[in-house]
Amino acid sequence: MDRREYCRQLTQELRHLTASEVAAVRQELWDHMEDHAEMLREAGYDEAEADARAVEAMGDPVETGREIDKQYPAIWLWLSRIAIAVIVVVCIRTAFGYFGGMHSFFEILSIRYDPYRDMEITMEEQIDYKMEVGNDIIHFIAITDYTPDEDCTAILYYNIYDKRLLSPIDYNLDNYLTFSTDDSTYERLAGGSWANKFVKQIESKINLSADDTSILIVYDRFGDYAECRIDLTEVGK
Repeated sequence: MDRREYCRQLTQELRHLTASEVAAVRQELWDHMEDHAEMLREAGYDEAEADARAVEAMGDPVETGREIDKQYPAIWLWLSRIAIAVIVVVCIRTAFGYFGGMHSFFEILSIRYDPYRDMEITMEEQIDYKMEVGNDIIHFIAITDYTPDEDCTAILYYNIYDKRLLSPIDYNLDNYLTFSTDDSTYERLAGGSWANKFVKQIESKINLSADDTSILIVYDRFGDYAECRIDLTEVGK
């Protein structure tokens, strides 16, 4: 019988131990037999005989396994499982608390992967423009109340999130964006927003003239520059 078979037979008798405890016992057995075999090799035994004697010195694997198992009553296994369950629950509650609740957690995912969920936006109003500022993504997703060839006040919808899932954003990033239209007469009006530390949804009102064909959004701060141009001729098609 080699070391592998000895460990297999012994650990089969460990019925009251958790999987991690069984693995720890197996490793301890293996290391003990390896140390014993090494001593025998240094004493002049060849490798095969040293391994065989080290295994034999451990005694009957079934009996030894049963004796070890007696040190772990059944209640220990159940207590271990209960402890693991409690830890999982605490971790989940802590995580959702960090995200601002379960609702906020799913909002984080939705804004990244399904930005139109719960929005009354038609296909014609949807746009898809992105600009990167550091690790943050600004995703322009829709323009509503826009009437081509007429002066109007449209609403631009955009989201901010980090490229790395569940990494905090620069909360004030949108305050450093500048907007302009073809004749540079764009006036940024008040809008609305919803945010937590990981995502931000923003609505900005835009005064557009009948001749405007695009909106240019620029970030230029501390040496970082990014821009995005939204083609108004494609909106509503």
